[in-house]
Amino acid sequence: MLTPAERAVGRWWRDQQQAALDALNAVCPPDESRRPFVRHIRHLCPAGKHRSISFDYAELYLPSPQMSVLVKQAHSPAEAGISLGDPGDTDGERVEIPAGRFAFIYHEGRCAGCKRTARSKTGRVVDGLTRKPAGKVVTSIV
Repeated sequence: MLTPAERAVGRWWRDQQQAALDALNAVCPPDESRRPFVRHIRHLCPAGKHRSISFDYAELYLPSPQMSVLVKQAHSPAEAGISLGDPGDTDGERVEIPAGRFAFIYHEGRCAGCKRTARSKTGRVVDGLTRKPAGKVVTSIV
C-alpha cells in the first residue's frame, strides 16, 4: 500500500516521464499509435513487396531512480492533499523513495523492413514492487 507521500511523488514522477514521452513524440513522431494491449502490429510493408508483415509493439519499462523529496502537508482544508516542496524549503517531511518503487510503462515498435514506427501517446505508472518488467527495461525515454 502506498503512503500519501509516495502517491504524491509517484504522480509527480509520472508527469515528468509523460512530458519526456510527449517531447519524444513531438520531435520524432511515430507513424502510428495503438492501445497498450496490442502486442504485434500488422501492416502492408513496402520493403516486403506490400505483403502483410507484423512487428513487435514491445513494452518498455522505466524504473524510477532513488529519490529524496520534501513533502509539505496542507495547512487548510482548501489545500487538501499533499504537495511537493521546493528544493530550498525546510518545512515538511523528508521522504526517501527507493529505486524501482515506481515504473513508467509505454510501448514502442519498429518494422525492420520499412522502419515504420509505433509508440504510445501516453504511458502509465505502476507499483514497481508488485509489477515486474514484462518487456525491455530502459534507463530513460530517448
